[in-house]
Parts: sequence; structure tokens; C-alpha cells
Amino acid sequence: MIHLTIAALILGSPPASDKTMSDLAKSVSEITKRPAISVVPTYLKIAMPETPKTVDDIVDPLKKDGFVAVLSDVGVVYQLGIPRSHWGILKGLIEKEPKPNTTPKMVAIPQTAVKDNFITFETKDTEVVRLGSLPELDLPRRLIISPYFNFEGNNDFPLTMTAKNMDAGDFAKALARGLGAKLKVDPKSYTLAFDPQSFRINANRLINQALQGVDAGRQPSAQQGQFQEGGSYEQYQEYQNANQPTQSNSKPALKAALNLLSQTINQMNDQLLEQTFAYKSSSTRLNLGSFMSLQNSAVTYMEAATAQQAQSGADNRRPGQNQQNLRALVRQVDPRDPGKLIITTDFRLTLELNVRRPQNQRVLTSVDSGGENTVTIQVL
Repeated sequence: MIHLTIAALILGSPPASDKTMSDLAKSVSEITKRPAISVVPTYLKIAMPETPKTVDDIVDPLKKDGFVAVLSDVGVVYQLGIPRSHWGILKGLIEKEPKPNTTPKMVAIPQTAVKDNFITFETKDTEVVRLGSLPELDLPRRLIISPYFNFEGNNDFPLTMTAKNMDAGDFAKALARGLGAKLKVDPKSYTLAFDPQSFRINANRLINQALQGVDAGRQPSAQQGQFQEGGSYEQYQEYQNANQPTQSNSKPALKAALNLLSQTINQMNDQLLEQTFAYKSSSTRLNLGSFMSLQNSAVTYMEAATAQQAQSGADNRRPGQNQQNLRALVRQVDPRDPGKLIITTDFRLTLELNVRRPQNQRVLTSVDSGGENTVTIQVL
């Protein structure tokens, strides 16, 4: 039986060294006497001992960064996380000062490396296999990769490997484990599909990192998301423009916003998560009337934002969040139909709340809709 080891290092920043991801795959292969691959969301160098005797010698120093080794017939070394290209508006909260990275050399597994259902190939130095090239391999079952794992078309998850006569089925299973993908097998293909359960875990890990960034004084990314068209995003792109003053958020307001984001992701079912995050430039509108816990988290955010306004004054606020609105908004929201919460692929959140206009009182930044007012609040 052909055995396989995979080292999937997802997210994180191991200490720099002169070891490449190809070195990692080769070392694991030599130690375990079987094929090995490594997968990372963003290419990096890794700290490794010069003469590791076991896989634990490699992984144990990295456990503080969330690395885990699972060695059985198929050995897996992985770290929970989401690739940098998917961080969206959270990037500014997570990312420290940029550091120069080694640029990997993209390669494809040549067809000559495939014989029947087996693969023999080894990456060298800074070479990485482009995931998008795998479906081109002439295998009995074609490899199909979900767009989630190749958002930018430039290899969100670089792949390195050392493999001799590696069974394609074992390769697909190990690659799915390392990517956090759901493997679907039929007579014609291996499909590495978006896995909502894995994404939910990874997204919460990312949000926890963002919360640490809030404590460190960092701010959400101020640039626009990558949305160009489609979905409901067009309806609120106007007030999510480059002038977005996210830097005005206080720590309590940002933490409340991230809590609302976490609660939203946890409350969304698998189908909603997939339609929102598995494909680029997507958005989903959630009916707040169906999500009581999200209503509570939204109120907590609005209270935190109101406290921020009271301390900062009228010049330090977001669009649609003047003091008059937020102070009275909770009492004005229509309990029969509270409104919508919009979540996008790049983790932006927007509230569209239906409020009942008090007599002789004008609600600012609202839009008449069916006799009521819709107040838009950009959360993230």
C-alpha cells in the first residue's frame, strides 16, 4: 500500500529560516519513508532543525503557532487558518508591519510525471505547484478544485511535494485534509469542495486574531473590498466607498462589531456560508427577524458605537451613525420586521434596519420604504 504524508501549514508566521516548503516536504518524506506534500495559504519559510529524526522534531517548535501533526496511514501536519487573500477588511486588524517574503517559483506537475493512477514528482528550492494546474493532469479521475482555494488565480495555497508512485486517490484525500476541503468522489472525479464546517472554525480563529489586533491598536483595512458587481452589494456600495472612516472606531465598538461578525458566521447554515464565502464577490442578506441572537449582538454593537460617539463628538463617526440615530434607534426598530444584516465575502457587515418614524421627528440618513424608514449602518 502506498502511504502518504501531508504537511498543511495554513496561516501563521513561523520564525524565518533558510528552509523552504520544499525542504519541509522532503524532510517529512525522508523521515517517514513515504510520499509527502506541504500546503500553505501564503508562501513562507519555516524554522526546521538541521537533522530532524521525527516529524515531531519539526512540528513541536511550531505548536505555539497552531501546528498539529496527525500521523497514521496518511500523515497530516496542518494549522487552522484562512489564506491572507481571503482576509478582506480584517487584514488591517491582523497584519503587522509588512515583511519581505521570498517569491516562490510557480510550476505545474508535468504530464510525464503521471503514469496510470500514480504521480512521481518533487519540487525543488522555492518551487511550488499551482493548485489551478492540477485539474489538467490526465488521471483516471480528474481533480477538481473549488474556486475558494484559488480566489486570485495566482495560487492561494502553494503546494510542495516529494512523491514517488503516489496514488492519486491518496493524494486527493491528503490534499483535502490539508486544505480543509470536503472531498467528493465519483467515478469520474475527485472534487475538493468548500467545507462550511472547516471554514466556520477557521473564520473564528481569524476573528480571534483580529480581536488581538484591536487590543494592539490596529484598524480594519480602509480600502474597498474586491466586489465589482453582482448580488446586493451594489445596493450599498455607495456608502462603503474609499472614504470609509473605519479608523474612527473605538476598541469597544470594534470588538462588538467583530463579535457580531462571529455570531453571524456561527448562525449561518452550511448553505448560506457556501454561497457567501466559497465564491469571490458574493454577499448574503439575512433577515434579522429569523436570527434573535444576531439582534442582540447588533444592539450591543450599536450601544458601543453610541458610547464612542458620546466620547468623540460628531466629527468622529461613520456614515449613517450620527448621535441622534444611534441613541434612539434601538427603540425605533420595528419589532415586526427589524431589517436585514448583509455579510460579504470580504467580511464586511452592514445593517439595514427598519425604523418607525416618531411623529414630528425626522430620522436622518434614512430612506422612505413602504411607509417606514430604512436606516443603514455600516458595521465593518
